[in-house]
Amino acid sequence: MRLFIGSYARIRSYETVQDDFSAMKATWVAPDNLHLTYAFFPKVSDPAPLLKTLHSLPLKKASPPLRGLGSFDDTILYAGIDSETVAFNARLIRQAFKLSMQTFHPHITLARIKRCDPSSLKEVLAGYEGKELGILDSEILLIRSTLTSQGPLYEAIG
Repeated sequence: MRLFIGSYARIRSYETVQDDFSAMKATWVAPDNLHLTYAFFPKVSDPAPLLKTLHSLPLKKASPPLRGLGSFDDTILYAGIDSETVAFNARLIRQAFKLSMQTFHPHITLARIKRCDPSSLKEVLAGYEGKELGILDSEILLIRSTLTSQGPLYEAIG
């Protein structure tokens, strides 16, 4: 099974964000699936060891705000998050599971961009610079990800 350690996120006025980026062709993440991924495990037969390790970590609770929007190579639209607590928890989780911090950039994926005009994208992104958009839930969970033709289904398993 596919699993990840993450926290769900909520974006206020998600429909407005989608409207503001309507000029680009993109697949939007369903509002209930918005999340921050601390660690991803593509093939797990038994989640018990992961749960045991996760529950043993002295993670800090916080619900930091999501601020600003950005893009990775004009292919992923994301909401940013800048939080000492998220960084602390990420280090603990990624060290516990022997994952590199070099590949970790805390963000909430909002859309996978299929086609866009890069200059128009930059212009709309600039209007969101520093803008508070929502909040990250404080709970850190082990979540099962099941891929379907309608998109991924997520189920918290601990």
